[in-house]
Amino acid sequence: MTAMLKDRRRKFQIFRDSMFSLSFDMAGLVAGGLLESFSSLALRTGWSIALYPIVLTGRGALNGIEAARISTGLHLGTVKPTFRGNTKYYYSILASMVTLSLLMSLLMGSLAFIFSGATLEEFPIILSTAISSQSIAMMLIVPATSLAGHESFKRGLDPDAVVYPISSTVADIWATTSYIIALTIAFGPSFLNHIIASATVIFTLLMVAIFSREEEFRRTL
Repeated sequence: MTAMLKDRRRKFQIFRDSMFSLSFDMAGLVAGGLLESFSSLALRTGWSIALYPIVLTGRGALNGIEAARISTGLHLGTVKPTFRGNTKYYYSILASMVTLSLLMSLLMGSLAFIFSGATLEEFPIILSTAISSQSIAMMLIVPATSLAGHESFKRGLDPDAVVYPISSTVADIWATTSYIIALTIAFGPSFLNHIIASATVIFTLLMVAIFSREEEFRRTL
């Protein structure tokens, strides 16, 4: 009887946590509203149209990896529910997100270039826009995903049920915002995108140099 009661409580907790986290999904409509508001910018060239869905999909995939790793780490004790003084395992996850973000940006930019029929002269700005968009997005989404995991764990919620639904909504909104910012720069002071992209490459190489020997870093890649 006691075992049955515990099982029912566990199922109710999962249901409660899932409903709570999925309620945030309605905010995903904000991303569509933002894109519609800046549709003239997004529809300006073929590559700017092609790049957005690739950016959004890539960002979502990376966010899913981070959410899963952090949720599992919190359950196993390999991740602490804090930003400062955390484990090497946790920081290896963040470093791998930085590295994967750059690799995905290069892939996304190349795909947008191929399928949009852009000219070879446009290729550098496409790549720099893809990298800048991902870098700007990562500055908020990565810590937001960690924060969702930390706070849910502290409050007795199940990170597996809570973290990804909440962080994916944040990721959609901020990835769209970041893309709009990157496009605004690309069609204006485009040299800023090149600066951001160059800084991202340098920072990523630094992360690789520091964490390349960590097992979790290599496993995530």
